[in-house]
Amino acid sequence: MVTAIDITLNGKLALTGSSSGTLSLMNLDSFEVVQTPGKTEAGVGIRLVCILSDQARFVFVDMANRVELRNFNNKDAELLLDQPAVKVTCITTHGVDYVLLGCENGELVLFNLHVKQYKYKYQAHSEAVSQVKSDPAGVIHFFVSGSASGCVKLWYVSKTVPPLSSQIWSHDNVYPHSITALAFVPHSEDIVIGSFDNKVC
Repeated sequence: MVTAIDITLNGKLALTGSSSGTLSLMNLDSFEVVQTPGKTEAGVGIRLVCILSDQARFVFVDMANRVELRNFNNKDAELLLDQPAVKVTCITTHGVDYVLLGCENGELVLFNLHVKQYKYKYQAHSEAVSQVKSDPAGVIHFFVSGSASGCVKLWYVSKTVPPLSSQIWSHDNVYPHSITALAFVPHSEDIVIGSFDNKVC
């Protein structure tokens, strides 16, 4: 069963993870599998996948809550990230060197892939972070987070202050249900929000 999917920024490739722990890279023009970049440790299933903006590396989270970085061009090049103390519920890339993790306890955690360590933790929500998504353009340094309580927050990351310290707006209880999907609309200032009760805002 396919349990996770992400698409490269150029829209040409899709990375999928499965309940058996396999990873597949698919060409979206031909719908052919072009690469199978290994399996998870002990073959446990994959919950989340995230392709980095350099389109050469990806991060995945497995059913055992292991967070791992791999390189498409070298199956042996992998890095087990320092494991978070709580369950990772969502993940997104943030620029070339960062991965942003949402956690079950409401924390947002920023991992710096260049120095290979967690750089910042912030108690962003009172309940689990259910979705997190960065601006795909990556120029303005925005990202948005949603929680199990239906709250949505927009953040601005500045290089001159600690990451995650600047919250632009917060909409508490946009819906009385968990936020299940978030997306930035290309070439606009809009964000699309999906909730557990099948509503879109």
